[in-house]
Formats: sequence, structure tokens, C-alpha cells
Amino acid sequence: MHYLLLAIICNTAMIFVMRYSEAHQGNRYAATLFNYIAGVVVSLVLMEHKVFFVNTPEGWFAMGLALFNAFCMTGGIFINLVNVGKNGAAMTATFGKLGVLIPTVLSILFFDETPTMIQGAGLVLAVGAIVYLNGGKGEGSRIQSLPLLLMLFVVLGVIDFNSKLYGVFGQEELRDYYVFYTFLFNALLSLLLLLKNNRQVKKQDVINGVMIGIPNQLITYSLVRVVWYLPAYLAFPLASAGVILAVNVVNFVVFRERLSPRELRATLLIGAALILLNM
Repeated sequence: MHYLLLAIICNTAMIFVMRYSEAHQGNRYAATLFNYIAGVVVSLVLMEHKVFFVNTPEGWFAMGLALFNAFCMTGGIFINLVNVGKNGAAMTATFGKLGVLIPTVLSILFFDETPTMIQGAGLVLAVGAIVYLNGGKGEGSRIQSLPLLLMLFVVLGVIDFNSKLYGVFGQEELRDYYVFYTFLFNALLSLLLLLKNNRQVKKQDVINGVMIGIPNQLITYSLVRVVWYLPAYLAFPLASAGVILAVNVVNFVVFRERLSPRELRATLLIGAALILLNM
């Protein structure tokens, strides 16, 4: 459970870092590259055994899934950016967060993970709270491109499902190897995009990338471990709902931002959903 808590804390921290970095309109390609470079460095530090190649079926599986995950993660960043410009921030956030339904539903269908009725009610309540929280924002709430939103929903959901796939089929001793290669392949893909689109790198781009990259790596590092011990119908809704709850609490307690009536009601719903999911 402590890995789930770490994932929630790091995801919350990354959200606030990203809000800070939005004020700096720099080179997104450079920031993305250093995001993943930071992830590679943290992965190396956390690896108990510095394994860089394992010539076994388990090793090749970890490397192949990491490569596929890297394509999803790098593509997801830019699909998200396109969606914000086309469909607005509110609908983009809603469909992005609803991506947790993909690993949840697929794990129930294929891995025989069946929630209790109470946990199922908690899952429905968590999803409803996410939709309710983001559905009432006026700016950007009108859908202009449903295919783009569905693409984001699928890609972000598949990224989470990749962690579950590794939890089911991967070798426990190679988890750190899988995370390391995920960020290494992401860094290589981001380098190619940087060289092709915008090679200008500023100091602030590096700082923003590193500040986002460290919690980003720890999220992946934690979730790979969480799904080893918790079923997907608990792990992903708990992580998503926990982040929303934590962000609202930090905004209120630390930044003295008053919650709107909608945000307050959604926060209470999420709190109730977390209780039901843990029963």
C-alpha cells in the first residue's frame, strides 16, 4: 500500500510542478527530453542490480513491452497537447482520467479480477465523480473532436494497462529493468523529436523537465509494484481518485483556494468512493 501512496504523492507533486512550468512558454520538446533523461537517471539510482541487458525470454519481454510503453507515453504527451488546444482543458482532463477504465475493465475480463458489489459501487462512484468534477467547467467543455478525445482515452489507458501486463507476465526481478528501459526509450524518441522540430534548449526547459521527470519516474516505478499486489480494479481507481482528492486538499490547505460547490461535492464523492473501494 505504501507504493500506492507514493504514486499518489508523486502524481500530485507533478501536477503542481506542471502548473508552475506552464508559466514558462519554452521548448516543450526539450522539456520532454529532460523529463525522460531525469527518469533514466532516477531509474539507474533505484536499480538494485544494474542490469542493462538480459538475454532471456523474460528479458526480451520486458524490453519489448518497455519499447511499446515508450511509444504510448511519448505519443500521449502530444495527443494531450493537441486535445487541450482542440477540445479544451476540461474535456481533455475528463477523458484522460477516465483512461483508468481500460486497465480496470480489461483486467476484470481477462485476468479474472472480480470486485465485490461494494467495491464495484466505489468504482462507479469514482468514475462519476471524475465526470462530474470536469463536466461543469464552461471553458473548453464543448467537444470539437471526439476521435481525438477517444484516442487520448485509449492511449493513457493502455499506458496503465502496460503496468498490469508486466505485473501478470513479467518477471519480478526485472521490474526495475522494465522501468529503466521505458524511460530510456522515451528519452531516445524525445531526442529524435527535438532534433526534428526545435533544437533550441534553454536552462528553464532543462529545469522544468527534470522537476517533472523525477516524480514521473517514481509514479511508473510505484505502479509497476502496486499492480503486483493489488488487482487493477483497486489500484488504478484508487490512484486516480486519490490524486484528485490530494490536489483539492493541498489547494485548500496550502494555497487557501476555496473549492467551488461542484469541486466540494466531487471531493466528497471521491472520498466516499475511496472508502467503498477499500472495503
